[in-house]
Amino acid sequence: MAKISNTGSYPIVNASSDDLIVITDKSDNDATKNITVGSIQSGGTVSYNVYSALLTQQSTQDPEVVSLFENSTGATLTWRRVSPGVYTLTADSPIFDPATKVQIWINYGFPTTPNAEQPKAKVSQPDLITVETGASGTASDDILEAAPFEIRIYS
Repeated sequence: MAKISNTGSYPIVNASSDDLIVITDKSDNDATKNITVGSIQSGGTVSYNVYSALLTQQSTQDPEVVSLFENSTGATLTWRRVSPGVYTLTADSPIFDPATKVQIWINYGFPTTPNAEQPKAKVSQPDLITVETGASGTASDDILEAAPFEIRIYS
């Protein structure tokens, strides 16, 4: 392969997972082949599915997904407000099966409520996650403001 010495003439881009990279396969008589960026990023396999979003919740409204970054769960997920400071995320199939490992991260983001406490999240049923928010020891709405939320479901 030729040496590329004028690297300034090639644009720098953010690679997509389906972009190709040229490699030399040492196990195949040094054959030149293509691989995807995604196979390098994930080590060739992905061991979990992800739901990742930014949430906001105001007054008595259901939590709103401000930005959905990824949903590789294969399910449709719906947010609902149950009572002050209590919200559910319901899946249209039992993707939170107790036999699989589910990891949940949530933070309150930038709440306007004073003394906001770290939100709590748990798997309540195979198709349901419950999130609780509060301030000063009391269940409260208006805590989630651009709040990062992520679920990983390990297979």
